[in-house]
Amino acid sequence: MNEEKAPNEQQTVKLIPAKVVASILNINVRTVWKFMQNKPNFPQPLKRFPRYTRWNEAEILNWRDTP
Repeated sequence: MNEEKAPNEQQTVKLIPAKVVASILNINVRTVWKFMQNKPNFPQPLKRFPRYTRWNEAEILNWRDTP
């Protein structure tokens, strides 16, 4: 069964911390921060408050799977 969402229905965005990003990419947490500064195509995080930085999980997975 193929389920399609209505065009006006919002998709949920899962925000993940650097530790989870590192786990998904199989790298060190410090490397996540280096990627953010040195790789222009690396997804940029959402910074809502000081010391609260999260990435969109779908963007990280897409970046990982793109050659």
